[in-house]
Amino acid sequence: MPLTPSQRAAVESAHEPLFIQAGAGTGKTFTLTKRIAYGLSQESGPLIGDVDRLLTITFTNKAAGELIGRVRAELRAQGLDEESLKIDAAWISTIHSMCRRILLSHAFDVGVDPGANLLTEDETQALSALALDALLQDNAKDARLNLLFDSLGVESATKLVNNLSELLMLAPGGRNDFDLGPAPAPARVIASRVQGLLATYQGALAELDELGLPEGKITYVQNRDKVAAVVAALEALSTSQMRPLSWSALANAIEECKPPGGGNLSAPYNGIFAKCRDALLEAAAEAQSASAYELLRAAFDLAAEHLERHRALKQAQGAFDTNDLLIATYKLLDEDDGLARAYRESFDSVMVDEFQDTDNLQVGIVSKICDEGLTTLATVGDAQQSIYGFRGADLEVYQRTRAMMRERGSNEVELTVNYRSQPDILRFVEDIFSKPEFFGGEFLKVSSGREEGFNPSWLMPDEPRVKILLSAGHKAEKGQGRTSVDALRQADAVALADEFERLHAQGAPYGDMAILLQSTKGAKAGPYLRELRKRGIPVIVSGGSDFFLQPEVSTVVMLLRVLADRDDDEALFDLLGSDFFNASDDALLALSVINRQRLRLLPGESRAKPSLYDALCLYIEEAQDDADEALACAFDTLEHVLAASPSIPLAQLVREAIALSGWQATLSARGIEGGAVFANIERACDLIEDYEKLHGHAPFATSAYFRSLVDLACEGKGARAKLGTLVSSGQDAVCIMTIHSSKGLEFPIVAVAEFEKSTRHTGASLISLSEEGRRYLALGIAGSSAAARYLADEDQDPGSFALASEVAEHRAHAHQLKKLRDAQEQQRLLYVALTRARDKLILVAHDGAFASKGDLSAGLTSSCLHAVFGEEIPTQHAKVMTGAGALVELAVTEVPYGAQEEQTDDEEGSLAVMHRYPVFELPPRISAQPLDHRQIYSYSSIAHRDAQHRELIAPAVTLHDRSQDVETVSPVGSSFHLVAQWLASVPRADERGIERRMLAAARRYGLDEEQRVRLANAVAAWVSSERYAMVQEYERRHAEYAFCVDVEGVPLEGYIDLICFDDEGGALVIDYKTGTSGQGEDLHERYALQAQCYAYALLSSGACEHVDMAFVRPEAGMQEVAFSFDAGDVPALAQHILGA
Repeated sequence: MPLTPSQRAAVESAHEPLFIQAGAGTGKTFTLTKRIAYGLSQESGPLIGDVDRLLTITFTNKAAGELIGRVRAELRAQGLDEESLKIDAAWISTIHSMCRRILLSHAFDVGVDPGANLLTEDETQALSALALDALLQDNAKDARLNLLFDSLGVESATKLVNNLSELLMLAPGGRNDFDLGPAPAPARVIASRVQGLLATYQGALAELDELGLPEGKITYVQNRDKVAAVVAALEALSTSQMRPLSWSALANAIEECKPPGGGNLSAPYNGIFAKCRDALLEAAAEAQSASAYELLRAAFDLAAEHLERHRALKQAQGAFDTNDLLIATYKLLDEDDGLARAYRESFDSVMVDEFQDTDNLQVGIVSKICDEGLTTLATVGDAQQSIYGFRGADLEVYQRTRAMMRERGSNEVELTVNYRSQPDILRFVEDIFSKPEFFGGEFLKVSSGREEGFNPSWLMPDEPRVKILLSAGHKAEKGQGRTSVDALRQADAVALADEFERLHAQGAPYGDMAILLQSTKGAKAGPYLRELRKRGIPVIVSGGSDFFLQPEVSTVVMLLRVLADRDDDEALFDLLGSDFFNASDDALLALSVINRQRLRLLPGESRAKPSLYDALCLYIEEAQDDADEALACAFDTLEHVLAASPSIPLAQLVREAIALSGWQATLSARGIEGGAVFANIERACDLIEDYEKLHGHAPFATSAYFRSLVDLACEGKGARAKLGTLVSSGQDAVCIMTIHSSKGLEFPIVAVAEFEKSTRHTGASLISLSEEGRRYLALGIAGSSAAARYLADEDQDPGSFALASEVAEHRAHAHQLKKLRDAQEQQRLLYVALTRARDKLILVAHDGAFASKGDLSAGLTSSCLHAVFGEEIPTQHAKVMTGAGALVELAVTEVPYGAQEEQTDDEEGSLAVMHRYPVFELPPRISAQPLDHRQIYSYSSIAHRDAQHRELIAPAVTLHDRSQDVETVSPVGSSFHLVAQWLASVPRADERGIERRMLAAARRYGLDEEQRVRLANAVAAWVSSERYAMVQEYERRHAEYAFCVDVEGVPLEGYIDLICFDDEGGALVIDYKTGTSGQGEDLHERYALQAQCYAYALLSSGACEHVDMAFVRPEAGMQEVAFSFDAGDVPALAQHILGA
């Protein structure tokens, strides 16, 4: 492909700083490749004397490898075979790899062990956590630490210290590199501040009394009471024993006070109240900001101590991390000018790719190996694609470096021909980002290098290349309610799945489709995953850093725990019930009953109780050829790996277990989705291998370490890692990924959804911002109090940190600047997402009240759609030609208010399915002695015995046999019981979790579409019932409650669907009955014997003194059949059971 004029200018620029601004899809890698080849060719001089005099810094290792491959091919194409053979020796790498190469070359000078280990991010975090724990323990009585804990809480305080420590790690000048703003007034002036404010309020009371009672008495009385309350609070503070007063004490005192408001009062009154309100808010702003400054200063001191401890731990292990690479290299080059000069003289060309995503330290390193005039420096970037602020990337550094290069006469080249996207997609992007509320005059417009009329075979000739799917909610008829976010997200997913199916029917492969989201966590990605999988559309989740939240990773960790301790019942139970072995609920219950009721410790055993593994061994021994297939497989697999675990590497054992169990074959049969799961399992094995290489073969330590990573990830406290990489040719599955992960990729069909993110910050959040070349710190503004709103108001912002002369002004500016920059990065993230599309772009959006209001709530979605459609956004389906000439289709789906209940889960919830081992709290007298399992009878065997023979007939199984229960044996009944069992075991169930359980149950029992609808309706009826709400009020709830009792010499066993105990000797039993047959007395008679068996088991064992029962029928309008029994009924119950 020939070079464009702009590309040629970039390739041939020499002896001057070169600043390349490369728009999305404009061939920057192609241009870099050509520039390197040109610099090595005789045509250029050559500008680059040899391959080893070339330095090119890329953002990722993958990008470095791709560039090396392209350069090698280009050199061969130009006949530069000798140079092509040496290209692997070139300095083409990430900046971290470059720094490591420099440090190892001067290991003796900087005291680096050439054989030192490079820690992974997780290992670094683990050492940091150890250092922090030690710091907290050693400083338990430290006043600074207690101040932080009292003000912020332990979790927020430790997070603040850790975040500051990470900033200090990358600061060459240490604490001097940061500016906390103006210091607050000293503590000795606080008393005078209190007295001044008190005088203002006391004077106001005197003025009000002099004016007398006005008209509009209610408002006046309310405001006067508020003034009097402030006076009382300030008087109490001024006479308190605390001396000297602290800013935090003043802030807390004022926080309890409510400033007077306005109202329909005459000018004198309103003036007095306004003066009081302003005085209180100004005092609150100063006190809160001064207190925040003191907290930040205390945290900074502790962070410096934590950093030293962290470094000491790394040195003790002979290891370093990627941050050490950067800071050590910078200091080496900064302190040894001769060495820095040698590197400057050794490079003829220094190129930096993705320059917009660099930070101050990285630019500092690069500048030290460039000549003073920066004539060897070439940067390639795009300010519109700077999206890594959360990693420390700083767009201000990019802009400042650009200005510095301009001062040295830089050549600025813009690459503006996009070879990726169809013209209408680029016009649509222009419609949005050329507007003043977006990039405005800074927008780099790109034109399409593709032919206007080219259409892929699956796209209809007259079909718009851009489509917007808008889910429009309704306002409630009364109050402030609107359609819930859950309902809107579900509507989004349905609309997008419809669109994907339509495109697929036209010939588009599913593998050409991608969904890009802000986050792939459950609340964002969940609706799309569920809807696509429900329709049988193959889908995988790629990218993101939620590796430790994936269910398959949790399952591997369960296996590690069993390998470390076979008596870990919780881990084994979860492992057996997971996809690893897929044991049924009945099989798991059988093991639990054996474990709890039949096993006894041998004399002299040190264990506290028999284990579930013992139960598995006994079960296999007794059942032999009749053993459950899944349990038999589990026994054979675990017996093999447990025997080998003392000597064989754990990663190898995990791989062998996956193969032996059949899980690998199952995943292989699932195609691309199974491949994605297997990729994560392989990545887990690789991580286990890496851990054992560092720490040796230690099963217990390894399992504990990876268990902690999963726990941390589930709590949202770190342990983030990328998902496994799926290597597959021709994969035909929709790909769901984060927008960040999509950077550098492209897809024929791109759907962008969930692109708007709240920019609100909690009070303990650390704000770190650069302005005019200096780094400033502050604590965020918390809460919605009048004082917080006052401080967060734009009027309190002085306009820059340099103009902030008071502590409150510094904090107010930090708040406004952080808010602005977060919003700008959200816009850039959307730009990156939209420009990933080649042929078809779908924008998915929703608004909770658009159908009622006809307009969108303020935010990024509103700004986008107004930029495209103007002031009036169509409320129905429409095709519109935009200002930039793009044909855009809008499809509106109305979602009624109340379509779904509001989800209460935090939107940062995960996709992980966490299993929990059930706790069987057996009453003291249940199965008080070992019972011969061949002589145990169940309720069903009594209810359905031979009518001609009154003796008890032994059932085929030793558990409650549902084979004769017409209301349970159906697939719908079995599925409902499975979901209901889970509902009873969790404190709170969200819609996402319920849908996931219903899907799993439907798959297990092979439900067809009609049966799935029945299941969904039954579950909905149960969770919305008063009885379910009553159940949730019990703290002691037990699902599938097993019992085994003696009925006058005859053993009887079974289990109860759900039992709830109160603290007064009472119990509530719930039994689920699906189906709709029967009514009235027929039902009472049908369930009477079952109720009597349950009541006898509970009352005779002393588990309770009174029991109420409800046989609930969710498919029959939540009809209930109720029974009640007391302890005095036990003899009669026994007779009924034996004589039935």
